[in-house]
Amino acid sequence: MDEPPKANWIDSSLVQLSTNENTPTEYLIHRDLLQQFDNNISIRRKRRTMGDSREETEQTQFKIHTNCASTLMRFIQWAYTRNYSLATSTTCNCDCLEGHNEFIDHALVYNTAVSHEIPELKDLALGKLTSNIVEAFNSCNFESDQDDVSKQGFLEGIVDLLDRVSYSPCFDKVEKADKMMTWLGRFVAWRMEDFRRHSRFMDVVFPEMHSYVLPNMISAAQPPWQLSNPYQLEGETLESKENEG
Repeated sequence: MDEPPKANWIDSSLVQLSTNENTPTEYLIHRDLLQQFDNNISIRRKRRTMGDSREETEQTQFKIHTNCASTLMRFIQWAYTRNYSLATSTTCNCDCLEGHNEFIDHALVYNTAVSHEIPELKDLALGKLTSNIVEAFNSCNFESDQDDVSKQGFLEGIVDLLDRVSYSPCFDKVEKADKMMTWLGRFVAWRMEDFRRHSRFMDVVFPEMHSYVLPNMISAAQPPWQLSNPYQLEGETLESKENEG
């Protein structure tokens, strides 16, 4: 991946970038680098008192759309390198990270990218998430009829992700017809026979109608990564999307 051109930002001043919390976590980032991606990033300026006069300081604080300090660190890592690692993490007070897994970590970065309209980071996070899911799935022996710890752990991880993405305010920018949700829906449809036996899956996906809907659902014939366009909904065409715009 190409690094951002240093000449555009290396000599600019450092500013503070913080999480969207009452008691935010803050890190430093070059002003001009951040401003390349500052769509919808709220800016607030501190004021200082000097005697009887007030003047605005030159230091600008930026706030990113996440409550997760680790997501903030990964955003900054990506801004400088055009990549991020889950090894880049810190202590978080984010509610949706209770019992979290790597799937949720990538999805949080994805939500931040959607919020700030950063397609490059959005595609990177989605690619990391789906690759992580495929790799974890392939490491389990789903061809066996026996239930084992690895299979149950994998299913639990996907159900946790669906739960957070569907109901947590940490994922307020992800829509139901979003690329990530479409891919996850196709994956679940492909492994429906496995998921329908999961104790929490029905309550997460169909909290009110699962007892009527789930028994009549049919598994998909292919996994999403074997489809020509795994992010496109059934019946949706490029023409229909253009007409909506």
